[in-house]
Amino acid sequence: MILKFIIGRIGIDKTSGEELLGEILKSNTCLLVLDGLDEWQHPERCHSGERIPHVQTSWENCTLLITTRPYKLAELKIGLSKIGKHVMVNGVSNPEKLVENILSRLNDLPSTGMSHNPEGTRTLLNHELCIKEIQENNLWHFSECPIVLAHIVWLSYKRRLLTDMKLSDLYETLLKERCSESCDKERCSESCDKSNSSPRSKYKEIIPTLSKIAFAKLFAEDENQTIVFEIDAEENVNFESQKTASLESGIISCTNVPGDSPQYYFLHKTVQEYLAALCISKDIAKCCSHIKHTYKNNRRESGISLSQILIFLCSIDTKAAEELSKEMNELFTDFCDRYGYPFFEARMLQDTILQGQKELDRSDYSGRNLCLKHIYDTNAATVLNVKTNQSRLVSLEINEILTEYKGTDNVLDLKNLKSLKYLRLWTKSVKDIIGLNLSHLVECSITFETPQLAPNLTSTFYNNDIECLQTLKKLVLSNLTDIHWLHKDSERKGIQKLFKCMVLRRRPHRGSEQKGILDLRRLGNLESSYRSWIERNILLRCGESTSV
Repeated sequence: MILKFIIGRIGIDKTSGEELLGEILKSNTCLLVLDGLDEWQHPERCHSGERIPHVQTSWENCTLLITTRPYKLAELKIGLSKIGKHVMVNGVSNPEKLVENILSRLNDLPSTGMSHNPEGTRTLLNHELCIKEIQENNLWHFSECPIVLAHIVWLSYKRRLLTDMKLSDLYETLLKERCSESCDKERCSESCDKSNSSPRSKYKEIIPTLSKIAFAKLFAEDENQTIVFEIDAEENVNFESQKTASLESGIISCTNVPGDSPQYYFLHKTVQEYLAALCISKDIAKCCSHIKHTYKNNRRESGISLSQILIFLCSIDTKAAEELSKEMNELFTDFCDRYGYPFFEARMLQDTILQGQKELDRSDYSGRNLCLKHIYDTNAATVLNVKTNQSRLVSLEINEILTEYKGTDNVLDLKNLKSLKYLRLWTKSVKDIIGLNLSHLVECSITFETPQLAPNLTSTFYNNDIECLQTLKKLVLSNLTDIHWLHKDSERKGIQKLFKCMVLRRRPHRGSEQKGILDLRRLGNLESSYRSWIERNILLRCGESTSV
């Protein structure tokens, strides 16, 4: 095969060419580059048992460089003894330059694609505008995968990368392009069955199978088998019959270390998440139940990792998206109950739900809303304007530390938040809080920027039975100047538990005759260990020196 190709390029007769080339390859140092092992077929007349392209043993000075997709090397199970050096190319160091090079070559092509202006004349594409378009479509993360980036540039070149495309449509187009390319290669092969090689039929055959595998592996019990995994042939009969087509499309790939089972992985994690979303849309109840079981028993995370799947579902199946949003909120609540409130992840959850709602509104006009039980805002005046059922809110965080204070004395009304378990408030504008329901509170952290009497908040603590705080694990009150409610019936059952989870940060009120004095004498009946704990925490956390 090598001789035939090179002789054809030289343009001399076969006999003379073979003799000349044979002498050159024997006596000179040559590099033979064979591009695309995954597209190579062994010559029918060759009787060698080699499973890869081979050279004459007399070509001692020749180095053979073979390029291939990883799955083909794994499929052939070639031993390391037959490979001088194995190099895996994982990406490019400068994807911007790659886009520029691809467009440069496409612009050199004679009037192909759809790069024409309304007048019918050809318009050359600018690589900077192309990169901007890819970034605006949230696809630049594919820049780490050269083959996918090349496809996206190709879509842009053909004007198929539209700004208003739904995310699921964009990924569907991308995967269909992969199938189309593999079918084009098949048509070039003499052994191709042309009746079964259309991109549409191949896509319909392999996508349902791959979506089930994507879901099963992404939510496997063993977290180490989610991205790179083995596929059991007996459990995945359909995949065995479609493995070649799946691998040739490049949607899924395979590597193999001699002595180990083949390891599979999808083109990109977001491709796996898109396929998993397709699987969920086919059986919502069963898949959500499986996700819930996996996270509660085999994951120590809050469910934020489901974010990308939710975004896909918002444009695939709005009912499935609604159900998954409920599941994500429940998983987040369960995580908070077990490990504490993760304020940073709470913001990520809200951002995901709001982004998903925008995607859902583009796909569904029925007014369906995603579930959101955990709210974060930087403005106390607008925090409860988010579309959600306030009575079901589980956590509320308001952080005005970086917000410009305009001097309004607001009272935060929380009377509708009947199920609130986690409250985190750092405020400049709020001077008092009304309607705080203590019955379900697990963590409560309230920080006023300046010392406040907050009579309504104080009254809430004073008038509620201390036993309603049995679920409380953490209580932080900073710059609350009136803490006389602590003195009320201090010997009652449960007050000692409250003191164990309580932190007081108190700055002395300016102008007070009792400046810097906190009277704990009425807590004298407490066990000495609890009293010592309270005194120690107050002393260590006061902004100024304090007498006890």
